[in-house]
Amino acid sequence: MTLLLAIALFFSSTIFSSAALGKGVYQTVPEFLTEVFAPEEPQQEYLWLTPELKTSAGGIMKHRVRGLRVRYWRLGVKTA
Repeated sequence: MTLLLAIALFFSSTIFSSAALGKGVYQTVPEFLTEVFAPEEPQQEYLWLTPELKTSAGGIMKHRVRGLRVRYWRLGVKTA
């Protein structure tokens, strides 16, 4: 009985601690742009997704690509 309780406690603590560690991982857009392009500010651009581009991107990403455009940032030859 004690072993069963210990196993249950171990798995529940693993599940809940993983969820707690995942909070606060994502950056805001300004933080990301500062990290990648600092000290200059990049231009925001769009890639319009034609049917051919959607098919090609879907093959690369291994899932169907949705939407009409993809937003990205460019500064010289560097993109993100």
